[in-house]
This record gives sequence, C-alpha cells and structure tokens, in this order.
Amino acid sequence: MGKALRYLFLFLFIAFSICSCSRSKVLSEKKMEDLYVDMFIADQWLRDHGDCRDKADSSLYYDVVFKKHHCTFEDYDASLKYYLGKTGKFVDLTKRVSDRLDKMADEMSKQIIRDAEIDKANEDNKVDQIRLYNGKNYTLVNEASAGMICTLKGLENYEVGQGLGIETDSEKPLLNACLNYHLLLLQFQLQTHNNLKSCMRTLRRCN
Repeated sequence: MGKALRYLFLFLFIAFSICSCSRSKVLSEKKMEDLYVDMFIADQWLRDHGDCRDKADSSLYYDVVFKKHHCTFEDYDASLKYYLGKTGKFVDLTKRVSDRLDKMADEMSKQIIRDAEIDKANEDNKVDQIRLYNGKNYTLVNEASAGMICTLKGLENYEVGQGLGIETDSEKPLLNACLNYHLLLLQFQLQTHNNLKSCMRTLRRCN
C-alpha cells in the first residue's frame, strides 16, 4: 500500500511538472523583441528614480510589461532559455533591440532640442492684453472663457488657426475668400463721356 502511494505521489508530481511546463510558451522573435524594449525602458525608469528602487518588488515590477504583451514571467523565462540556446538568433535579437532603443533615444533628444527652441522663440510672445471689441471700441478683461471671441495683444510669430498651449493647429482651409474682377464699366463710361463731349461740340458748332 505504501509503495503504491509512493508511485501515486511520484506520478502526480511528474504530471504537475508537465502541466506547469506546458503552460509556458516560447514567444516569437518579434514579440520577444518588443518585450525586451519595454523591459529596458522600465529598467531605465527605475535607474532614474532611485527612490523607488528599494520599494520595487522585482518579482512584480515587470507584471505591467508582461500584461501589455499578453504573456507571463514563465513565458519570458522559457523564451529566454530557448533563445540562449540559439546563439545566432539571440545575438540578432539583442542587436535589433539595441538599434530600436538607440533610435528612440535619438528621436527623444531631437524632440527635446525642438521643444527648447520653441520655448526660446516664445519667451517674448506673452499676452499683455485681452480685448473684447465692439466696433472700433474695445474693453479690457482679465480672462477669456471658452467660446469667447477676443483679441490677444502681445503675441508675435503666430498665424490665424495656430493652436496655443496644448491646442493643435486647425486644418488648413480648402477655400479662400477671393475676388477676380476686371474694370470694363469705367472704360465704357469714359467712352460714353467722350462721345457726349463730341456731341456737345457738334451742337455748339451748329448753333
């Protein structure tokens, strides 16, 4: 009986181990690449926020990343073991991850430079008056609520339709107000006037 129980426990242990292994899956190279990129970004955030490092539980820190990519730590662990056994694939995978991170860092640096240039250009562009016009006259107000039509004095280098603050620029108009014309009436009037003058001279001579 005791021997049978030992075999039963051994069988259950092997079955549980097989089931546990079967629940994990090897991620595709693209999915593993995406996962590694987000994991490195999470690591960088943790390095930049040293005060949170001690509070972060390493076993739970990547849960959000795993959930984003619809996988588990077991899937990541199984995939890591798989790709480590495929040296060529693992080298190519890490190279693609490094290239993507370098590109992201370069784009972020360029965006920071662009933002700094915009801030510097807009240092002198400050609203010093808010005017509500009524014909030629206007009234100064301290603030303008949403939907209010007003005039902002002091802004330079801005165009109609350009967004301020977090507002985006409006779409470019498809139609522009214009008028094409040719003055023919004036020429006709001058000809008529000349004809009348000629008639008047003729009448005077006849008289």
